[in-house]
Amino acid sequence: MGYYGLSLNSGNIGGNIYVNFVLSGGIEFVATAVCLICNKVGRKGPHIFAMFVGGLACLATVLVSLFAKSEYIRK
Repeated sequence: MGYYGLSLNSGNIGGNIYVNFVLSGGIEFVATAVCLICNKVGRKGPHIFAMFVGGLACLATVLVSLFAKSEYIRK
């Protein structure tokens, strides 16, 4: 989703158009690198890694939410 959001919608992002272009190019570079890695090692390893990172991101979101609520209650 992040790839499509940045690459297809880079013209509508606010800010400097040149910075947006560099960000879009960086995303294209990362996407190409992931495709090349998948061709070399197969799809299972990168898929497991991506799921693991996504799970950690979900856990981090829960922890940040709980921390923010406890700080709000404390004040």
